[in-house]
Amino acid sequence: MPLEAAVPTKTEPSSPAKREQLLTAGRAVFSERGFHAATVDQIAESAGVGKGTVYLYFRSKQELYVAIMEHDLEELHAETVQEMSKSGTALDRIRAYMRVRCAFAERRHDFLRLLATESPILVGRNEPLARLIGVTHPERSLLLLKHVLEDAINQGEMRNVSLDSAARLLYDLTVGMVRRRLTTDSDLNMEHELDVALDVLWRGLGGAR
Repeated sequence: MPLEAAVPTKTEPSSPAKREQLLTAGRAVFSERGFHAATVDQIAESAGVGKGTVYLYFRSKQELYVAIMEHDLEELHAETVQEMSKSGTALDRIRAYMRVRCAFAERRHDFLRLLATESPILVGRNEPLARLIGVTHPERSLLLLKHVLEDAINQGEMRNVSLDSAARLLYDLTVGMVRRRLTTDSDLNMEHELDVALDVLWRGLGGAR
């Protein structure tokens, strides 16, 4: 299926606020209709602009979709770093990491569900999207977790374990919790789930009590 595309014609100066407006509109339309059913006309209408304005900022519907992914994952990363920096112990920082991601899934439920269901199809056609989802985002997340675990080992908060393996375990656990919130278990109590997961994990990772 051909993707909608056009060469943008610069008829007005670009604006960060306008670009943000288009990202918001695109997210809403994609969430409601799915990537393939959504059209640039619908996104333009949702944003209250002409179709040409969309093409001024994004060369295609696919480029807009990838831009939304980049924007949202960058927002998620920044929020995660901020919340983790407010916590003291390693356990609190891990909890902050997991809580931010679960809460973000609740706020962006429809669009992240779209990411989980439709992005695997698009990844095969779009190298930037494949790298963002398959490399950049996971690597940044794993690096955050490895730093926490390394600090915890150095401070004697947990025993010496493989940083790579432990970080991957925490990452995969968090992805699983987020995925559940996007499917049938969206009504689970987030704090209770975090309590259970971290209690089980910390009894295995923590030092002798």
